[in-house]
Amino acid sequence: MPSQITRLLSGYKKALDDSEARYESLHISRSKNAKIFYNTFFKKLIKDYSERVTDPAEKRLLKKSIEQIFESDELNFAAIDGTSYKDSYGDYMVFFGASYAVRGQISFKGEPPKTRYEKWSSEQDVSMVAYVPIPFADLNDIAENQFVSTDDEKLDLSFIHNQLMQLAEVYLALD
Repeated sequence: MPSQITRLLSGYKKALDDSEARYESLHISRSKNAKIFYNTFFKKLIKDYSERVTDPAEKRLLKKSIEQIFESDELNFAAIDGTSYKDSYGDYMVFFGASYAVRGQISFKGEPPKTRYEKWSSEQDVSMVAYVPIPFADLNDIAENQFVSTDDEKLDLSFIHNQLMQLAEVYLALD
């Protein structure tokens, strides 16, 4: 008869094996769904006009369309990325959202079009940060009109950190 430790370790191993099998199955299923989504919908939204457009007439038409829309043969852009998190400390919860921007320009003057990114100096601040500490006692106001009973459920309903990140991205884009 196996010892209690052997039974316990065997139970842990079985639980880990089952968990790994479920994870792999879920991963395979999600990968298949992502591939279907990409091929049926998302792929249609992606256009690569750099070196794949080989017909000179099509290239001229593309360049003319861009110049008409933007009234320039150079297109300025900002690529903005954000991050967010929430964490509990003692008697309060901290919600954090931030965004960072990189500016650039696509020039259609030459062949092929060139993309150039601006380098920032260390003195330039190209980010927006929002940091909001909220005492646990005030979390009831956040989860107002929700049917929750535990602090964990209240925190799960509090997506303030994602909203702060989105707000930081919008403010950065406006800046």
